[in-house]
Formats: sequence, structure tokens, C-alpha cells
Amino acid sequence: MKNTVVVTVQYRLGSLGFLSSKQKDLPGNVGLLDIASALHWTRHYIQNFGGDPNKITTAGQGSGASAAMLLSLSKLTSSWVQGIVAMSGSALSSFAVDYRPEESYKNVTRKSTVCSDMTGVELVKCLQELSPEEISSNIQNGGFVSGLAELLTPGPVVEGEDDEWFLPNLLENSAMDLITSTNKTDKIPMLTG
Repeated sequence: MKNTVVVTVQYRLGSLGFLSSKQKDLPGNVGLLDIASALHWTRHYIQNFGGDPNKITTAGQGSGASAAMLLSLSKLTSSWVQGIVAMSGSALSSFAVDYRPEESYKNVTRKSTVCSDMTGVELVKCLQELSPEEISSNIQNGGFVSGLAELLTPGPVVEGEDDEWFLPNLLENSAMDLITSTNKTDKIPMLTG
């Protein structure tokens, strides 16, 4: 590729990025918000590196491909994405969205020896006191039960519309609903395989 600037993004995965109780205290999707923050930064500073803020293409493989597509469907970030490269995954993949986050949440907290009896703000504070290793060790072979029989960890969740959470909503509808109901005049080109 010629005249291309590549920006790689690190984001929180599994329980650290997506654990959700479907309540205000633990809404989930902070991993996607990490990527959204990187997109925001890229839009504002890529010119300093020879890039064009009006030609941002998101790309990913597997769950990264799902994230790239989900960000193109979000009202928060869709205007920032002008192209998608999705390899071995999409927003419609069985692993793209956790449609049963309450089950994943219970599965993760049930396996925690420290925070298992807590809920709400108390649970969030307890989890914040644990190291990433302690949280991750509690969810080995657990979480994200939607369609994968507990093989993965929590993933992106569909949020309620205008739920008044501190974090802005990224996904207010399922990917299929967003794809089939879109009436956007600007179509986003996508390469997938």
C-alpha cells in the first residue's frame, strides 16, 4: 500500500473491557470506548503524521473485525469511519455481541472468591481492587455464554437507548437491526473475508 499511515490500537479485552451487569454501575463496552477514543485521537492528530482524518479505515481480525464493524454502526463513531476491513469476523458473528450479559456477569462473579456476594457499586469497587490477573484467572473458560458454551469471556453488549449512564451509548440495537434498518445515504465500503 502506498501513502498509508497505520495506527494500531490496544483496548481492554474480556472482563476488563466488556463485563456488564446491564446496570448503570457496570455498563460494559469500555473496550469499544477505548477504540472509540483512539479513533477520536486519530481524527484530530493523524494529519501530523501525514494521514488524512477524512479517510479512516478500521480493520481487524476475528473479534477485532467485529469491533471495526460495530464502531461503523454506532451513532457515536459511525461518522469517523470511511472504510472497513473485516477478516474472519463481522458484527453478525456469534461472538460479536454478548446478548446474555447478565449470564456472563453472574458466571464471572460466581467464580470470584472475593467479590461473589456483592452487587452494584460495592461489586465494582471490589473488582477495582483486584489485579487484572486476579480478574482474568476467575474467568478462564467462563463468561460470554451466548452461543459459545462458555468458551470465551464477556463481549460487547447492546445498551439501552438513553439509559443515562456516564459513558455514551455505543450499541443501542442489535447489529442485524442496525444493518437492516439503516437509511444512511453514505454507505461505508467494506472488504471482508
